[in-house]
Amino acid sequence: MYHYGSYSSGVSGELNFAESTGIVDIKWVEDKGYFIYPTEKLKHFESLLNEKEKQAIDGLVKRFGIFNAIELSLIATACYLKENFGISDLELTKVVHNAKPNNSLDYIENVSRRAGILA
Repeated sequence: MYHYGSYSSGVSGELNFAESTGIVDIKWVEDKGYFIYPTEKLKHFESLLNEKEKQAIDGLVKRFGIFNAIELSLIATACYLKENFGISDLELTKVVHNAKPNNSLDYIENVSRRAGILA
């Protein structure tokens, strides 16, 4: 599934588990990327989550579910840089652009603002 952005073995492992157990279907759509769809089996596994876990997942989906894979890659990069290197909001767009030069500064800034990473 790794196509855009930083690779995460943890996320990859969880997605592989979810697909192999039939919780989700993962499809590649040419020129659009990966799409992940829940199956009926998801309901069984959902019952294993406590309320706090469900709320955390719902919050992430509500906040980031509107973004496509490229946008999520930019968001993840921006969050990583802020949290791990203390990059200021003033410099964040430029630093993300250095890591992701295929995206314009304006596009990176717009996505970061829509995601609430930049005020």
